[in-house]
Amino acid sequence: MNKETEICNVSGGPSGLFLGLLLAKNGIRVTVLESQTSFNRKFRGEVLQPRFVRLMKELNLEQRLEKYEHIKLFNAEIWNNKKYITQIDYEKEMPEAPYAIKIKQSVLLTFLYDLAKDYSNFELIFNAKVTSTIKSANRTVGVNALVDGQMTAIHASLVVGADGRMSTVRKTSDFSFKYKKEDFDLIWCKISTNEFKLNQKTPFQIV
Repeated sequence: MNKETEICNVSGGPSGLFLGLLLAKNGIRVTVLESQTSFNRKFRGEVLQPRFVRLMKELNLEQRLEKYEHIKLFNAEIWNNKKYITQIDYEKEMPEAPYAIKIKQSVLLTFLYDLAKDYSNFELIFNAKVTSTIKSANRTVGVNALVDGQMTAIHASLVVGADGRMSTVRKTSDFSFKYKKEDFDLIWCKISTNEFKLNQKTPFQIV
C-alpha cells in the first residue's frame, strides 16, 4: 500500500501533533504517524511552563485550551532534604503568561488533535509503527510503516522525526549526534492532584 503527503511527522506526541496543527493551519498537507492505538497511556512531562501559555495566547488558543481539564500553577517552591531553597513566582517572572499548566498529556494531545482534525489537509494515523525510511538520491523521501499490521509506504517531500530518544527515523537515516553533559540533574516527579480543585490558584513544591 502507498500513500502520498507533503510532510510526514513520525510520532503523534506533543511535538509531532503541534507541528502538524501549525502546518495544516498554513495549508500544507501533513500526515502524522502514531505508533500507539490511542492517546490513553502514561506519559512524563505533564506541567507546561509559562512559555507554552504565552504561545497559546499568541495563537489565540488559550481559551480553547482552558476548556479541557487542567490545573493552573502560579508558583513553585523548591526544597532539598526538607530545607526550603527558593520559590519560582510565575506571575513575577512572566506577567504576560503568569502561570504554568498541569494537564495530562493525553488531554493535551486530544486538545491538539481536536484542533488539527478540523483541517481537511491533516491526517493522523494510529497504530502506525515506522520500520525504516525511504531513500532516493541520498534524500529521505518517506517512511515504511506497519499500519494495523499492513506494510505501508508513505512518500513525502519532508519527513520529521519527532519519535523521541529511541527514534527509528534517526537510526535509519544515519544521523550522528553528541550528548552534551551538564553539571545538574533533571528530576522527573509526579504531583498528586486529588486534593486540587480544577482551575484554582494552586501552588506546588519541587522537593
